[in-house]
Amino acid sequence: VELNESFVDILNHRFESDESWKAVRNLSKIHEVPLQDFETEGNYDFVISGLPLNNFPPRLVAEIMEVYFQLLKPGGMLSYFEYMYIRPIRKTIASGAGGKKIREIDEIVESYLTERRVARDSVLLNTPPAWVQHLQAEIVAE
Repeated sequence: VELNESFVDILNHRFESDESWKAVRNLSKIHEVPLQDFETEGNYDFVISGLPLNNFPPRLVAEIMEVYFQLLKPGGMLSYFEYMYIRPIRKTIASGAGGKKIREIDEIVESYLTERRVARDSVLLNTPPAWVQHLQAEIVAE
């Protein structure tokens, strides 16, 4: 699911021109829609996201997090990255409207991390270093 038309074009070109991408083209489909508008017939075992949640309005972050877990099967896994310490630092030093925004985002994200995180990997060679957060959808008892 990708919103940026230019990036969709780049991805489609890779699927048409790159031999290693061609090999998995029939297993892949790009949906050019906002995540909140994405409709699917089934749910997923995994959702992998690179969305920069700290850059969005808090209301949108809450909607995105909700959609992630609506897309997952029970016990499914959401994995996303965030740059190490950026949100906590911004939450501490930002003031005014920017400070309010990042504190609201932090509250939303931390509630999901507290309830659903099963692992966090560190990617120190990334610039800047990043965490990969792994959150699990609720497992439904039968």
